[in-house]
Amino acid sequence: MKVLLVRPISDTYIVTPPIGLGYVATAIRKAGLRPEILDCAKEKTNFDGFRKFIMDFKPDVVGFQVWSCDVPNVEKSLRIVKEINPRIITLIGGAHPSGVPLDAMEQFKDADFGFKGEAEVGVELLTRNFLGGAVKLEEIPGLIWRQENKVRVNHSIFVEDLDSLGFPAWDLMPPDTYPNAPHQGFAMRFPTAPIVITRGCPFNCTFCATHSINERKIRSRSVGHVIDEIKLLRDTYKVGEIHIEDDNFTFKRDFVRDFCQRLESDKIDIYWYCSSGIRIDSLDKDTINLMKKTGCYTLTVAIESGSQRVLNLMNKSLTLEKVKKGVQLMNECGFKPTGLFMIGFPGETKAEINETIEFAKSLNLKRAQFAIFHPMPGSEIFDELKKRGELENLDWSKIKPSETAYSSVEASKKELKKLQRDAFLKFYMRPRIMWYQLREVRSVGHAWFLFKRVLSMLF
Repeated sequence: MKVLLVRPISDTYIVTPPIGLGYVATAIRKAGLRPEILDCAKEKTNFDGFRKFIMDFKPDVVGFQVWSCDVPNVEKSLRIVKEINPRIITLIGGAHPSGVPLDAMEQFKDADFGFKGEAEVGVELLTRNFLGGAVKLEEIPGLIWRQENKVRVNHSIFVEDLDSLGFPAWDLMPPDTYPNAPHQGFAMRFPTAPIVITRGCPFNCTFCATHSINERKIRSRSVGHVIDEIKLLRDTYKVGEIHIEDDNFTFKRDFVRDFCQRLESDKIDIYWYCSSGIRIDSLDKDTINLMKKTGCYTLTVAIESGSQRVLNLMNKSLTLEKVKKGVQLMNECGFKPTGLFMIGFPGETKAEINETIEFAKSLNLKRAQFAIFHPMPGSEIFDELKKRGELENLDWSKIKPSETAYSSVEASKKELKKLQRDAFLKFYMRPRIMWYQLREVRSVGHAWFLFKRVLSMLF
């Protein structure tokens, strides 16, 4: 039985190994099958190319990783699969079906099964069933399935022993074959590789949907297990830098210190940073200095807004004073951090968006990202807006950092895009900031991806 896992067709400017699919591939191998991964974003696959691949590969099972922005392309891809062979079993998983499992199965008519939340255990059991296993569908954790024309969603489980999941199947997505297009755009040393060390986040930010996938409790891999993976990436794929994709890696300072001390004791020469951002109030001076000593060369901090009222609306549990002190501390330790900001949050005024822009400029940052607010399925604000009838015409394909899928009453989508463009230009069109960016371009290929990223942000 041939299993194909697919990162959907996309024009994204972030092209890194899809480690979620890598973990699923490892689970499928435990069931006794040999999966393959098709990364359409990396291979620049279009629908004709996808159709040809399915016809040539002849899979028995095809599974798709689905972010909300992928919805239209996954719908079309599923249809192609079933047109070629209706007997192919189709699966969906990832952030979108985790956030809205019932809606997803209604929307993806050609999907036979889906998964909500962490899928490794459920996928292994389901694929064992394909080989003649005896587990009932209602007993498979996180499974989304149909029974007598009704969609059912099984209870999810969250694995405590993350080491037991193994490593992602790196041989199916070798990092050294990927372009220089990492999550945050920049790197000290290519090739890079994303890794996940912890899962979960205990905070209740209303815009965040991570708890629909990983729950709120933070669970950690053992430090030794992480170090072994880093050594594998370094020795086998010549990875020179790792990007930690955790939602809240620095929440447990003792764990961060243990990790750094092991990097130091094992003399691992590698650069690293937390590409998804950290809470600015989660670190102290000693921890920051230890991180720097062991290869962490930049810090990305989730600030979100320069308006205290908006931070309170977001339930961010953060003050502007803490932000100022945190950025100052990081600079004292030799870091000029990147700030992550959000504009267009429901209830935010245009004046408050301009406050955020000016606040970002006032901080001693190296870079800033100004993402337009998107209602993420599974988040508290998504449910609220849906109840108010404000998401009926939502264009899923525009839930991207450079697109506008939703706008509040005060600012139209066009105005929000203009405000994002203004924020970008006001922050970066300063000689000191421009110099920071230019000196961190590593190659012609890297420059090209950065150029495309800038164009998408501006236009």
